[in-house]
Amino acid sequence: MQFDLSIDPKLERLPPKIEFELYSICLELVNNILKHSKATQAQINLSAPALRGSDRAADRPNRELKLMVSDNGIGFFENDSDGKGIKNVRARVESLNGTWKIKNSENQGITNTISIPL
Repeated sequence: MQFDLSIDPKLERLPPKIEFELYSICLELVNNILKHSKATQAQINLSAPALRGSDRAADRPNRELKLMVSDNGIGFFENDSDGKGIKNVRARVESLNGTWKIKNSENQGITNTISIPL
């Protein structure tokens, strides 16, 4: 299994709660990849792109934290989506007022995209 990690070099330290929850989310998603995906490659990307249409001052753009965790594994089936790990990730994302999108492609892997307002 090969993992690629990419973290935006402009990203500064985050509040401790956000750092802890993101660490826990990442740990759960990586654990799911290792246990269930049969993947040979996985990617983790953390960035903080500016949002379009920001109403903040130009020197402090409205930003969101974006975590993408993807793999090239077998995907998952609907009846597999109610596990404890999935529920934990959902609860952690919700605790940060974030959103979680899953792109599930059978035999082409999964892409998890988590967006957290900063």
